[in-house]
Amino acid sequence: MPEVEPVLSFSDVQYRFNDGTLGLDGVTIDFFPRELLILAGANGAGKTLLMRHANGLLHPTSGEVVFKGAPLRKNLRGARRSLGMVFQHPEDQFIEDSVRSEIRFGIDNLGLPAEVCDLRVQTVLEQFDLDNLKNRHPLSLSGGERRRLALASVIVMNPDYLILDEPFMELDYPGIRELLSILISLHKDGQGMCIVTHDVGKILAHSDRLILMKKGKIICAGPSRDLIGILEENGVRNPCRGGFPFEAATWL
Repeated sequence: MPEVEPVLSFSDVQYRFNDGTLGLDGVTIDFFPRELLILAGANGAGKTLLMRHANGLLHPTSGEVVFKGAPLRKNLRGARRSLGMVFQHPEDQFIEDSVRSEIRFGIDNLGLPAEVCDLRVQTVLEQFDLDNLKNRHPLSLSGGERRRLALASVIVMNPDYLILDEPFMELDYPGIRELLSILISLHKDGQGMCIVTHDVGKILAHSDRLILMKKGKIICAGPSRDLIGILEENGVRNPCRGGFPFEAATWL
């Protein structure tokens, strides 16, 4: 990466569960603005556990998580506003009884003028093709619609960085392509993001950098194209197996 200040950094982060099991083992990694980063590894590699440290849902047993140059623990509120996180199961995030209210909830806490909030909410309703669903209950939506709503409710806050944990899980082919198009468009507009996944084939060709995890450790990190050859030895299917070019590793 060029010499750009990272948005988020992990410095020798360890995490032990209550039974003493080591879940994260000396993780040191940076997350940069404007990049599309993939954090990949087999199920159980520690990917979700790592990301739950990114906004203070979990705290390291040792080591430090740093947000914009300062310890995350000293500015949790600011970090949670700036780091937009979308979980594996989007319904876990829903607390309101309509799509529009769900999108409006977070931005209402920013202290912005009402007209600014109204404009932002309407913009993302249209951007994520949710305007015709704005009065529906979030739990009445399809899987793809729920994913779009969870992402819209984060984007409306203008986050510095996005973290999406298994965003394509349980979506059908049209739903994956629809969400993937949105993510690529956001990235082209300068949105930095980390896609956490065990299946890189849907989006690898669009990524700038790849991090591979295994058994709670960072195995390697670098330009995505350069790491194709070691995917499968680290429990991740290689979408370019059989001579397929790097550019073919996409569902668009």
